[in-house]
Amino acid sequence: MKEAGNSLDIFHLVKGLSSSEKSYYSKMAKRHSDQNTSLHLKLFKLLDESEEPDEDELCKALGIENKIHFSGLKTYLYKDILNTIVFKEKNNSIDTQLYFLQDQIRMLREKGLVFLAHKLCRKAINLADKYEKYQTLILLLHLQNRVLEYKDYKQFKDTTDSIFSLLEETIAAQIAFAENKFIYEKVRNITSRSWLPITSEELVEIKNAKLLLEKVKPGKIHRPLINLFYLNTLALCQYMLHENNHCGDTCEKIYELWTSNSHLISENAPLFINSFNTNCYNNFIFKNIDHAKENLKAYLHLEKTHIKSEYYTKQFEIIQFNTELKIYLKTARYDQVKIMLDNKSKEIFSYLFSILSPVEQLSVLSSICISYFIMEQWQDSEALLLHIKEQNRQINREDILHFSLLFHLLILYEEKEMQRFESALQAAYQFLYARKKLRPFERQLMLFLKRLSAAISKKNARELIPQFLKQLDKYRGNSHTNLYFLYFNYYGWLESKLLEISYKDYVSQKLNDAPAFLNEGKKSVITVKISRKM
Repeated sequence: MKEAGNSLDIFHLVKGLSSSEKSYYSKMAKRHSDQNTSLHLKLFKLLDESEEPDEDELCKALGIENKIHFSGLKTYLYKDILNTIVFKEKNNSIDTQLYFLQDQIRMLREKGLVFLAHKLCRKAINLADKYEKYQTLILLLHLQNRVLEYKDYKQFKDTTDSIFSLLEETIAAQIAFAENKFIYEKVRNITSRSWLPITSEELVEIKNAKLLLEKVKPGKIHRPLINLFYLNTLALCQYMLHENNHCGDTCEKIYELWTSNSHLISENAPLFINSFNTNCYNNFIFKNIDHAKENLKAYLHLEKTHIKSEYYTKQFEIIQFNTELKIYLKTARYDQVKIMLDNKSKEIFSYLFSILSPVEQLSVLSSICISYFIMEQWQDSEALLLHIKEQNRQINREDILHFSLLFHLLILYEEKEMQRFESALQAAYQFLYARKKLRPFERQLMLFLKRLSAAISKKNARELIPQFLKQLDKYRGNSHTNLYFLYFNYYGWLESKLLEISYKDYVSQKLNDAPAFLNEGKKSVITVKISRKM
């Protein structure tokens, strides 16, 4: 394959279009073509039908001998596609609508059509204010002031004072919005390194972020979107500082804001999805499965009603899949787990690798890996874990690092691959020791697994396990170290070995003995409400 200029750019752009977008572009481009034979349309069709871009073949098919001519054609097609597709989505994007409105207002003013310009200006200002597009709102207010200069002086003087008053309020809101969005993105980036900050350095970083958040608290600025950014950041900080009751309270406030301002969901889909994700994680750390079910139902209703973008619908679907998978695993609904793994996981994998960043993929991949393990699909579990390990070598998420090294040992133990188990255990121990990341929990668990694998008989194993479970009790009783068991219940897995039953049967037995053990959280559930604004 020959690569020159932007051949790959234009190729990936054409291939990345949906079938409806391709159809729309062809239709719009033909309207401006001479008998539908323009070279850029021919190039578009050739790229759409190609498996890979070959510049020489494309030039030959188009009858072009001059490389400069071909380069210009590619550039034209690239820009034309982007402009056309953006125009197609103009009614689905408030930003795009406001962009067109600004240009229309300027055109009307320059043509002296002051009344029409002023009328359109009021429409644009109301739209920008409703969706809290502060930067655009400031520009529109300045533009309105310019339009009013063409009216009589008294009306101009009376109106301009209110314009500048609104400008001052908008500038203050814009500053608060920028500050809150900045700290939100900063904290969100911290979560990309670990959803379970358990080192002292990580905790200090989160505490500092929470202190900074207090300085940008919206205060008297009662604007929903600003408050949504503030509360989402606060919920992330509370979750990572293990303040889970407070996080539950904050999550409820966030949900109430989304339901009462549901028009903001589509324009702020990433923030909405983050709200859902944080809520899910907090419910699971609470072990409150009933709440997780109700919250999923509540957010799913909002998503189905308000998110139209296929991109964000797929993002939501990934989190929904991950949440449902955890719910079914924790309630021993293994029939549903099997259905999801057999019928849905392939589609979710395609979404993961095409939509989520590599660091975001790791949490979902880990959940699926654990699901394979619990369903005793050891080979599938190991294959996925090896992929997780390889991917994390570039990302270095600490929580995934420790989880993957320990969990691989469990898989090999279950597969009875004792020679590989010994090699993996020694390599993992040396790796963590060399990097000075060998915490007492990992060290003790690895040494115990080594003794367990060397046990000559089941009787010897049954004698070893109770002694080690007593050591693990001190980790489970600590609010910080009990997070070691959040990814996987190592304690329960060892208990199942002691009882000589599968881990699946162990969870089922626990549920039958004490159904309430899965709902230990104290936070009240989010009530599913249908807002009148929907």
